[in-house]
Amino acid sequence: MSYPPALVLPSKHRLSKEKELTKEDLYTLNFVTLDSQSTTRKVVDELLKNSGLDIQRLKIEMELNSLEAIKNAVQSGLGAAFLPVVSIERELASGTIHKPLMTDLGVKRELKLITNPSRYTSKASEAFKKDILPQFSSF
Repeated sequence: MSYPPALVLPSKHRLSKEKELTKEDLYTLNFVTLDSQSTTRKVVDELLKNSGLDIQRLKIEMELNSLEAIKNAVQSGLGAAFLPVVSIERELASGTIHKPLMTDLGVKRELKLITNPSRYTSKASEAFKKDILPQFSSF
């Protein structure tokens, strides 16, 4: 199962009027990211690099220590960010951020669940597989 991190922009950003952006558009944006020592940041940087993006050309304006802080910074107009799709549903629905399509950037992140069939499976684990995992398949 895979799901992409989403590029998000402040809803009042000049490029938020565009439905689709290209890699070249990304190089003109100011970004808000997680701290460079963050494991999540390293994973996202690797995903972007593997998709053909020159991450050295991205303008990192601010590094913060949580996804919630990054969402707030984007909503306040301080920059763009790459965030997990599942973390921005409420903001997208309320229109406080914009998620443009990327025409030439194919970023996907794999989500895998490993289980041991010879071990006991809890009701919580079964519920997770049944109710939560299918939600990720729609991304």
